[in-house]
Parts: sequence; structure tokens; C-alpha cells
Amino acid sequence: LVLWVRSLIWRLMRVTWVVLVLMASILRTFRLAGAASGKGVTAIWEMSHRVHAKFMMEAVADLSGFYVKIAQSLSVQTAIPEAFHLELTKLQDAMPADPHEEVERTLAEELGKDWRKKVILHPGPPLGSATIA
Repeated sequence: LVLWVRSLIWRLMRVTWVVLVLMASILRTFRLAGAASGKGVTAIWEMSHRVHAKFMMEAVADLSGFYVKIAQSLSVQTAIPEAFHLELTKLQDAMPADPHEEVERTLAEELGKDWRKKVILHPGPPLGSATIA
């Protein structure tokens, strides 16, 4: 239970940090775009979207689970900028795999010390990766 609470607190702090960073950056982009004109405004926003989308994708991949599912759902929406669509679509079929050590630790926590009697891990690199929320 204590581990679960720590994980929850860490995730909430991480989400709060991501939101604050994105909000501050978007406010800065508004200021920069307000001082520009013509094609400069479009270029500023396109660059901003690319940077924000990359930051969001990395944060979501790090948070995993529920947050990946939300981002996957968002990636198929037509109302988001193209940069976000391109980055978040990577979560559909290219979710990074967890390291073997982390998988083994999770299996031990969930299934007990004798988890190796219940599960056989493939020794090589991951064949694929998925999220469960």
C-alpha cells in the first residue's frame, strides 16, 4: 500500500509539473507571437507546437498507464495541432518497453517471491510493448 501511495503522489507531482511547464511555455509563446507579424507568428506557433508535443509525448510515456491511454485517445482527434498528432500517434504502436529489471521488480511485487515459477520471461530484447490502464 505504501508503494502504491508513493507512486500516486509521484505521478500527481509529475502531471502538475508537466502542466505548469506547458502553461508557462504557452504564455511565453503568446508573448513572442504577439510581437511578431505575418508568417513569423505562424512559424513561432509551429515551432512551439513541435516542442510542446515532444515534451508531452516524453512525459506521457514516462507516466505510462492511464496517461498513455488518454494521449492515445487524443492522438486521433482532428482538433489538435499536427505536431501533437504526429508525436502522440507514436504511442499507438511504438510505446517504449520497460527495462527487464523493472518488469522483474513489478512481477515480484505483484506475484510474490516465487514469480519465476508462474511466469517465464523472454531473455532477449522485448518483442513488443503495450499499456494496460
